[in-house]
Amino acid sequence: MKHKIITGIGSKDGGWIIDKTLKVVSQFSERIILLDDGSTDNTKDICLSYNKVEWNERKKHDWVKREEGIQRQELMDLCKVYNPDYILWLDVDEIPCNRFLNWMENIDETINMWGPTFVNLWGSEDTYRVDKYVTSTGANMNWDPLSGGRKKGILMKYDKNIDYRYDTSVERGPVGEDFPSPHNVPQPHSYTNDWCIIHYGKLDPYFTSGDKNKMYAKQDEYVGRRSYTEGVVHHERARLEGEPILVKVPEDWKWGVLK
Repeated sequence: MKHKIITGIGSKDGGWIIDKTLKVVSQFSERIILLDDGSTDNTKDICLSYNKVEWNERKKHDWVKREEGIQRQELMDLCKVYNPDYILWLDVDEIPCNRFLNWMENIDETINMWGPTFVNLWGSEDTYRVDKYVTSTGANMNWDPLSGGRKKGILMKYDKNIDYRYDTSVERGPVGEDFPSPHNVPQPHSYTNDWCIIHYGKLDPYFTSGDKNKMYAKQDEYVGRRSYTEGVVHHERARLEGEPILVKVPEDWKWGVLK
């Protein structure tokens, strides 16, 4: 790779997907920094089978306390030790598409933070969701990644002279528009449809069963966002109330067979 990339990944019970994630990011990362938040499955064993992975574990805490700002800061502090050119921030169920490699070779180095298209797989690894609707609880849902859908500031140019900081008081939810990059990444920032992050999370049995919605609802209640009952309804309707419209994943997004 033309640039030195460190990939920072937050994980918790990602054994169902993490081998696929690591096979991809190992192709371009000089080092992969894992910060695990109390996994009880085989996540650690899989991670330790990769030479490029540095395994780290967070201190135990009440699971209802998401501690998202604190965890992001801890991961930032672990990644900066390697003085990278760029840091790619991922959750365990997020994988860059294959277009990322060529795009990185010609990246505009004047941009300090990039937000790529965020694609939610739905039903299978071959289809993603594109419908839009407003739920009966008032949530605006836009699943279309190429038409106003979600983008995350997931790739940041690293400058060793900047003390990158998150708002560590944030328990759950984005830390400003640049999340998951630190909130003080200097401008300019930019967004692109030239490559995407493929999100596998909607294929997770924990999500499809509805159990993950209950977890989110408990965490929402803890931070005072809404009651547990309201939270369950909110997340269930965001997931189920629309009529899914699915599009095939383009072949040039796929990585093919990785060893």
